[in-house]
Amino acid sequence: AAAANADWSIHGAAAGDFDFGSNLSKNPAPVFQINHPGKAFVDFQHDVTADDVRLAHREGFIAVEHLKRYTTLGMATDQGKTSNIPGLAIMADALGKPIPDVGTTRFRAPFTAVSIGSIAAERFGDLLPERLTPMHERHKELGARMYEAGLWLRPESYNQPGETVEQAYVREARAVRANPEMDEQCSATGDSSQRFVEITVTDNGPGMDEMTLERCTDPFFTTKEVSSGTGLGLAMVYGFIRQSHGDLRIYSELGLGTTVKLAVPHGTPGGDREEAVPEEEAPRGSGQRILVVEDETALLSMVNDTLEELGYKVLVARSGQEALDLANKGEAFDLLLTDIVMPGQVGGFELARQLRKERADLPVIYTSGYTGFTTSEMGDVQAPLLQKPTPQNELAHAIAKALG
Repeated sequence: AAAANADWSIHGAAAGDFDFGSNLSKNPAPVFQINHPGKAFVDFQHDVTADDVRLAHREGFIAVEHLKRYTTLGMATDQGKTSNIPGLAIMADALGKPIPDVGTTRFRAPFTAVSIGSIAAERFGDLLPERLTPMHERHKELGARMYEAGLWLRPESYNQPGETVEQAYVREARAVRANPEMDEQCSATGDSSQRFVEITVTDNGPGMDEMTLERCTDPFFTTKEVSSGTGLGLAMVYGFIRQSHGDLRIYSELGLGTTVKLAVPHGTPGGDREEAVPEEEAPRGSGQRILVVEDETALLSMVNDTLEELGYKVLVARSGQEALDLANKGEAFDLLLTDIVMPGQVGGFELARQLRKERADLPVIYTSGYTGFTTSEMGDVQAPLLQKPTPQNELAHAIAKALG
């Protein structure tokens, strides 16, 4: 039920007890939403409003776990202790169901308030006793490296023998990118042999900055003027890709343009999903040294690990100028694998041009998230262009071909 005057309204069991001309009942029932001319906040930590919850319902997110992820309701440090019940009640109201029928989201430890003193005590190693989650032993069996979260021990990473935390992050990220079926297989290792149909669209527009790129698939987000766009285009594409168990990647460089890559599972004439096919074995190196030039630290580490697994030695540089400095110091290498757009005055094309002056037969491979470069932009050094992040098999074949 709801009670209202010109500017205010109340939703919840207490609505019938509230009279705008008098005080509340002595024993009012709960209220889960109070509307007024401003915003009606539900989650104070993540600024989730009642309208956000109702929008999630209109968008078709009827399960409480989906509601949580769509709105970020209950995903802040309090884990929903101040917001989940009102949020779930609003969803129940939108669905026309009793609150118990809608259910509750899952909670992670800690379930109760944690004192500031217990968090500060982490620095001195005197947090006793340690609290363990029900999954603790399983995490340890999987090789988890644990860390203290207040009074609790939780997994930080799943390290293989000899791995650092950063290397574990990179390995797990690479496994996810190489295996679109990760959510179904629940595995952190192995490669997908499922074939996909890939569609790539590239433009030469103004490109997107980092903030726009982060939000470009959000429903109703647009950079156009009022009445010039709904902001639903990429959101609908993203929804279709997720429902198809596919993959959507967007790369953009300011001043150059944007590349959108869609991958959807290869079907069959009967409408079923195609069976997995064996993947061709990646050609291996024999100790050749490759100069890898990449300004993104995580990607540089991933490429380094991949090349070493393939039997190559790796020399790394984080900018075009650093790569030139290495060459001028006499560092020898057999192939240049370089990003194109990098900080500083020396980009990938210019780097290749200068290195080719000293060594005309140097093999070169370009890499970039944005793939709309033309041969005229490449200039004097025409070479293969691979899209980042490059699958291991594709990278291996490109290097083997360039080395001859």
